[in-house]
Amino acid sequence: MHRVQAVKTGGRFSQEIGRLRFLRREVRWYTFDMVRLVEQHRAEFGDLCEKYGVKRLELFGSAARWDFDGRRSDLDFLVEFVDQGWEGSAKRYFGLLFGLEDLLHRRIDLVDRVAVTKGFLAVAEQHRDMLYAA
Repeated sequence: MHRVQAVKTGGRFSQEIGRLRFLRREVRWYTFDMVRLVEQHRAEFGDLCEKYGVKRLELFGSAARWDFDGRRSDLDFLVEFVDQGWEGSAKRYFGLLFGLEDLLHRRIDLVDRVAVTKGFLAVAEQHRDMLYAA
């Protein structure tokens, strides 16, 4: 009975249907926007990775799922560096971080695979896109 009344009056039920249609369009736009952004800069990702000794770079989190918000979301990257010892590791890490921020013009969370727990990696690896592998 509640559904019939809502449809008749154009009340809450029809408002929810309109909201779901809007959200579906927004999700499609943000996903397309993220894919376009990544593909547009694929060559530059390779250049940065070679410059800073990256073995593997992956995009994860909302940018690799359907819930990326192009206006508010940051970009989350998993990085694995070629083992070159501790000397210069800060230069490599921050060089890559700032290089990605300059390239993509948005806030970046750069997570070193060595520095996180297996539990974190298990969750992060559920939704990820490989951007570079040496």
